[in-house]
Amino acid sequence: MVNGEARVLFSPKQLKEIIELYPEHQFIVQSYKDRAFSDAEYISEGIEVCDDVSYADLFLGIKQVPTSAMITGKSYFFFSHTIKKQLHNIQYLNDIQKKGITLYDYESFIDNKGFRVVAFGNMAGQLGAYHGLRAFGLKNKLFALSKPYQYQTIEELTAITKQQGLQNIKVVITGNGNVGKGCQSFLIECGFTKVSSEDFLKHNDSSPVFTSLEKADYLYNVEHKFHLNEFLENPSSYKSSFLKFTKKANLFMAGHYYHNDMPMLFTQEEIDDPSFNINTIADISCDVFAPIPTCLRPSTSKSPIYGYSKITHEECDFKDPNAIAIMAIDNLPSQLPKQSSIQFGKRFKETLLPLITRDRNNPTLKKGMVLKNGKFTERFKYLEAFLRENIN
Repeated sequence: MVNGEARVLFSPKQLKEIIELYPEHQFIVQSYKDRAFSDAEYISEGIEVCDDVSYADLFLGIKQVPTSAMITGKSYFFFSHTIKKQLHNIQYLNDIQKKGITLYDYESFIDNKGFRVVAFGNMAGQLGAYHGLRAFGLKNKLFALSKPYQYQTIEELTAITKQQGLQNIKVVITGNGNVGKGCQSFLIECGFTKVSSEDFLKHNDSSPVFTSLEKADYLYNVEHKFHLNEFLENPSSYKSSFLKFTKKANLFMAGHYYHNDMPMLFTQEEIDDPSFNINTIADISCDVFAPIPTCLRPSTSKSPIYGYSKITHEECDFKDPNAIAIMAIDNLPSQLPKQSSIQFGKRFKETLLPLITRDRNNPTLKKGMVLKNGKFTERFKYLEAFLRENIN
């Protein structure tokens, strides 16, 4: 149960199928009035719904569960937003540890190629692209797209965006994972043309275009070409060449994964340069302050856009002539909760659920275990020092 979060792990129909598939396990749903699928919809499928779920052994959710609602010594699966040393969540992590919780973080479940096993990334990318275009239209007084809450599907958002007559929009995207691919697919459906990074820098006509950057396109080592393994082991040894894209793009969609100690893509001082052409940033990654200095805070569904002053480097009205419009909603898929829940639940059912129901000591599950009975696992020992150094 998370206030303001309508997404669920499984839709009623999905959960009914799962109960039939795993008759040896009992699945219950906690009653909650703001869920995308109502209590009545679960009950109609023969699923038990109740207020008191304290007798359950394992809790499967989506977003951060308030520590006040967590039960000492229990096991939880959700997105904790703690594993990247997020300072704004340090007290939350400390409180979870004190309650002796066993915590599994979805962000940590990765396959042999380094890709996440379960993620909302594709939907986040699509909605981030929509919000980015919406912010760009409002910032530049070109068009006014509606907020997505009144729609049900990505397809509806695509249709209304295509009607805007998009011109003179040049988008640079970072990230080629699920988020980046979601951005790309949405832009292509809306009539944008994808071009190489080299062609993007030379593009001069009014047609809407975008380029999707690999890390090697904007990160470099002064001694040699980009090497991914070296970057992953020592991100601080690299520098950014992203500034060349800021001189051509007017809309930046950030969908990259932030690696601790990676270089800032650009600095506050570089934003001041007259050649810095970007006036709208859809910060889908939403890592506060780094590697993009304009992300001062997450924004909200009710108020998705704020301004970053190029003069004071503080928050301001995004319509100010000296402001960059920032869209930094950190739970974008919750804007289309039914569609995103069904997509996520399908993937979860295929990948993690078979492991959870068989053996929680499975090596894949251990990869995602941040805490075991309140103690950091070996993979996440670095958070122990982080807590010790920063907690009051």
